[in-house]
Amino acid sequence: MARSKLPEDTGIRLLPGQRWGVCEAGTATLCAVALTTGHRCQRVAAHRAATHHRQVGGEVDIPGVQLDEAQATLRPRQVAWSHTALAMGSGLRRWGDVGPRTQEQVAAVVAQVVARGRARPRWLTDGWNASGAALLQAVGMV
Repeated sequence: MARSKLPEDTGIRLLPGQRWGVCEAGTATLCAVALTTGHRCQRVAAHRAATHHRQVGGEVDIPGVQLDEAQATLRPRQVAWSHTALAMGSGLRRWGDVGPRTQEQVAAVVAQVVARGRARPRWLTDGWNASGAALLQAVGMV
């Protein structure tokens, strides 16, 4: 907001809307600014958050990673799976993806965590056979 022409209090009110996922139109209405201002604020905040995450998120030392899957029913007879890799001890989400509950999907999550980590963490799974096979495929050992 350094080069913005908005008053400081308006800039401060815009950011919580972005943080909590309020849409651009909703944030603009709540803060009494133009829709394009809400859009620009969201774009700038997202870019800065991504930059910060790239700079700081990869530097976190974690003792282990917990793999987990959660099922969500979208419509009758339509199911989606959320695959996550959580850092043990901090709850920091190292990686997440949505897709079918397959070994390839879990292997992709493991590969992303390995690619972004500095050290090899301990892995914790829920005992699903595909998780062990995906770890063997991506890391080379279980």
